[in-house]
Amino acid sequence: MDKAEFALPCGEFSQYISIQDVKEAPNLAKKDIQKLRHLRQGQPTSFYFSVPLLNNHIAAAEIRVCPISNPHSQNPYYEVSARYAPCHQADDESVGDELDQVCRIVQQIYNIYIVAARWTFTQDCLKRQSPLPESNLTCHQMTQSNFDGFIAHEPSNRHSENRHSAPSDNGGSSSQEDNPQSQSRSRTSQKGLKTKRFPTAVVETASIRPKRLRRSRSTSDITTAIISRIIDGMKRLEELAKHTSLQIDLKIRAIEDECQALRGDPEKLYKTLGDLEASFLHKFKTEREESKISVWASWLYAACLRQILYAKGNYKRTRRSNAARLIFSIVNKLLPIEGINALTILPALGMRCSVLSDAAYKGDIEQDRISTIVANGLRGKLVPLPDGYKVYNPAGWISKVTQIDIREAYNHLGMPNLAVLGVDPECSPAEAGKGIMMQQMRYKWSAFESDAKAELTTLQQAFNLFVAGNFEQLPQVIQSSNLKQQAHENSADLVALLSETLSQIVDRWLDKKTGFDYERRCDQLS
Repeated sequence: MDKAEFALPCGEFSQYISIQDVKEAPNLAKKDIQKLRHLRQGQPTSFYFSVPLLNNHIAAAEIRVCPISNPHSQNPYYEVSARYAPCHQADDESVGDELDQVCRIVQQIYNIYIVAARWTFTQDCLKRQSPLPESNLTCHQMTQSNFDGFIAHEPSNRHSENRHSAPSDNGGSSSQEDNPQSQSRSRTSQKGLKTKRFPTAVVETASIRPKRLRRSRSTSDITTAIISRIIDGMKRLEELAKHTSLQIDLKIRAIEDECQALRGDPEKLYKTLGDLEASFLHKFKTEREESKISVWASWLYAACLRQILYAKGNYKRTRRSNAARLIFSIVNKLLPIEGINALTILPALGMRCSVLSDAAYKGDIEQDRISTIVANGLRGKLVPLPDGYKVYNPAGWISKVTQIDIREAYNHLGMPNLAVLGVDPECSPAEAGKGIMMQQMRYKWSAFESDAKAELTTLQQAFNLFVAGNFEQLPQVIQSSNLKQQAHENSADLVALLSETLSQIVDRWLDKKTGFDYERRCDQLS
């Protein structure tokens, strides 16, 4: 972000919060320190500041505090609103992340420098103005234009003619002595941010208003969108598999060799150079698509680490960790039906850089419902990944790095069914972080699935004997059941789904009928 400050015509009804003050806000929040600005009594006050965005972009932001008279109270009520305008155009997929980032910074600025009333900023109460049309202006110039647009729509008597711009040689911040707008209305509480303001002669603190609730999308809309993104991501993966960057590199080398042989024929050489140009453009587009998954994987690993920390009781859950657990819940529910192909969901979402923002705000019960609906909607629609494709395995990597048991890691992340894959003891943490080949995953899953199906067949035979009343052969069949204890521990959900042991069925049924001890019943039956 450009370090130069912005020039704003700020007067007694508006204030500019410098870039340096914006940068300082996180540190002040950690120390529970406030630097409250002056609010004009009986008049609205606007606070202007810039918000840093990704890729060195900037947004112009405004928080507006309007007092509301209340005949039943000497204390004023306040209405707080906020808006921002980015310096660049953004696609629909990235607008949600942009809103999250701006919301976080706007909330921080409000808590440190303003706090007219208790207020929570969400995407729904934060107004996003469309950026100016694309031009040759720099991000700083575009942001200055956005600020000018904000101020142009304000009443003319709200601003003085003097233009306020913080000095650029010291990062733009000015002392409270030099800038009367920075005078705090109250001393900072030594006990932290809980005592937001101390009263002046006339109490100026606002009454507590109810928090504005996020206007969430319906579950139906969310599940439809998730299914659509996954299907679209799988189509992109198929296209990408046709021409990988490695294949294009081989083609480029072949054309390079051809160019060496055509030095004496300019006409053919120029045509070959044109083919080389097309190949490099193709490589650029392919590598750009391939990079989406690796970028998304960084988000996924961060989300998984937060989920592990939450499960260990050390940190709070975040929207990011909620989204990761929801993704793995979908995979977990598809594994018994679609097998290892359920892992296609991970790179498919990566191709769309989708972080399931809307679904992540839902509660645990609603998220479980969402994952069930999405899993049912994807039945029979998953595209198998090639054997040579590497799928990221956060649980395996976390287990390698932290020595957390692999089953525990999978359970914390919400996909206990995948624990049967385990983790290669000879694999280094770096290799584990790069993912596991689909060929290796298919081999492990096939071995487990074969054992589970054999066990299921045995149990079906035992159940048929039980229904037919043939109790003489029943104990032998039950004892021949050789379901591996390790498989049961690794994949409790899947084993419970495929092979609930007949001994447990008999136990529950006969308990109700006779009340006999189960071992005594087995002795009698034998």
